[in-house]
Amino acid sequence: MNRQVAGEISLAVYHFGYFSLARPIGYRCTKDSTGERNMTNLEPLSWEPALELGIAAIDAQHQALFAEYNAMCDAFIAEAGAEQLNRMFIGLVDHIETHFRDEEALMRQLRHPEFGSHRAEHQRLLEQVREVRDRAKQGQVVLTLQMLSFLRGWVRDHILNEDSKILTKQH
Repeated sequence: MNRQVAGEISLAVYHFGYFSLARPIGYRCTKDSTGERNMTNLEPLSWEPALELGIAAIDAQHQALFAEYNAMCDAFIAEAGAEQLNRMFIGLVDHIETHFRDEEALMRQLRHPEFGSHRAEHQRLLEQVREVRDRAKQGQVVLTLQMLSFLRGWVRDHILNEDSKILTKQH
């Protein structure tokens, strides 16, 4: 499905810890290539205790990324303009880069033995999304249901399966 839609996002969304994840979103209605409305399972990222690392700054960044992703999904479903959605995607990728730098700096500070493999995982994602971000900066419409699904899966799985091993709960 090649959807070319966009939406607006509040700049306050990414100010770590200063947003609300409490709005209900879930199954959404989209249009297929014929213009017919179809239900699709475009699930939001929901924050849950199992995702907490116990490191306030990193947990806040993860929550902010979830909120920003969810706002982008809402805009996608609302069928707003492509230019706005590209701006949202560019902002999300920029914020992912910032988060990865912060997370890696913490791992270096802790002299974590899996820093290299964790950083390599970050670089793999960034290679993929930077290419799409660069196309978005050129004004090309890039956000698809497949891209949203990919981002959702990668972010959630990375926190559960990688970050949880590396940045264990701090007491």
